[in-house]
Amino acid sequence: MVRDYDLSPSLEDYLEVIWDLEEINTVARVKDISERLEVKRSSVTIALRTLGEKGLVNYSPYAIITLTDEGKRVGAEIRHKHNLLRTFFTEVLGIDIVTANGAACSMEHGLAPSIQNRLETFLSVLNSDEAYRSELIVRMDDWDAVHASKLSPDSQLPLLAGLDSLVAGDECVVFQILGTGAVKSRLMEMGIVTGQAIKILEGDDSSETLQLQLKTFRIALKKSDAAQILVEKRS
Repeated sequence: MVRDYDLSPSLEDYLEVIWDLEEINTVARVKDISERLEVKRSSVTIALRTLGEKGLVNYSPYAIITLTDEGKRVGAEIRHKHNLLRTFFTEVLGIDIVTANGAACSMEHGLAPSIQNRLETFLSVLNSDEAYRSELIVRMDDWDAVHASKLSPDSQLPLLAGLDSLVAGDECVVFQILGTGAVKSRLMEMGIVTGQAIKILEGDDSSETLQLQLKTFRIALKKSDAAQILVEKRS
């Protein structure tokens, strides 16, 4: 399983992109990975060294990059999760492909095996009964129409995002902590609890950590942990 390698969401993204590039071009290059993920080449090099140490990629400076057999297995598993979520969003919820792809990229990292199995079963049931599938989608559309008509402008749902997706200058309020066990306990000990206001002081797409302001305190948080925090972004 993916989590056996203790991969951060960022490293999973690297592995998935390498898997995609190998499918298209047989090999991957630092330049290609950098362009796909929109990060600096130096960040790609650091990630490749880490993945190489874990036995998931074959990497040496100035050489082409390929996945090991185990890297291909893990990469394929990550891609499968992405496709599963995207299919659910587009074919069941009727979300446009661009939005669905973005959501799948964010959510695939936290998709537990038990949830994945149930989602696969759900989609299999829908695909095996076209009449039920069509009826369900029509009923969902009808429900949305009725529900939307009852909402006042001030009662719209909040704009939620993973804390890891925010950048310097963004402000938010903690909506929910998705992590469990030790991770959740550590975050709460740091003062990250539901309703807590947070401001991002430093951090961008190429960063592995975020610098946060909580009340009068400044703390550093790994993006892999920040991905477990669902926040309401303030405009």
